[in-house]
Amino acid sequence: MNQRFTAACVFILLIFALHAYAQEEGGPVRLDARRHAPPAAATRAVPIAAPREVQDIFTFSTLAGFNGAGSADGVGGGARFFFPQGGAVGPNGTIYVSDAFNHTIRQVSPSGVVTTIAGLAGVEGSDDGVGANARFSYPQAPAVDRNGNVYVPDSGNHTIRKINRDGVVSTFAGRAGFVGAIDGGGSNARFYWPSRGIGVDSAGNVYVGDTNNNTVRKINSQDRKSTRLNSSHDS
Repeated sequence: MNQRFTAACVFILLIFALHAYAQEEGGPVRLDARRHAPPAAATRAVPIAAPREVQDIFTFSTLAGFNGAGSADGVGGGARFFFPQGGAVGPNGTIYVSDAFNHTIRQVSPSGVVTTIAGLAGVEGSDDGVGANARFSYPQAPAVDRNGNVYVPDSGNHTIRKINRDGVVSTFAGRAGFVGAIDGGGSNARFYWPSRGIGVDSAGNVYVGDTNNNTVRKINSQDRKSTRLNSSHDS
């Protein structure tokens, strides 16, 4: 108790002494900021690089088609499409486009020349055949293998179609008008509105997004057998 009292007295006396010193000097007590400032190195500004401007990497241009629906073949802006659903580039640089609402498959050369290679504009169906004798129903974005064969999810027919290099259209998997989720070879397989992606690997196996079945299907290149890689119904 005595030690605390003594310490308090010393502290009070120190305050009075400082106050008296300040009065003699003619002003209040102030700390010298220069004595208590951090070293210059500690306050040195760190340079921050200004952000670089984003440089244009790609130049976009319209290769084919014009603002307005149609089905005309032609060069560049002279051609017309009706709700094209994506394209794929073949080994020789040719672009293949599924022209969904025309129910056709179009070909675009690197110079922009558009031709209809399969199907007949405005005519829906499921017939196999050559060129304009074939029929599609809302074909979706295609894929091309290394040999130039084109694979098309024919969503309205619930099938996968193949167009070979001679323009012959065949049903690669599924059966037109039959909906299901059955694995099997060729026409024994069943799909339900395949429309969300298709791809071909180096061995020629085809992979399809079977949209309304919520599955990814693999179609073997040798026996055209379709199998599910996943399923929303699997436990």
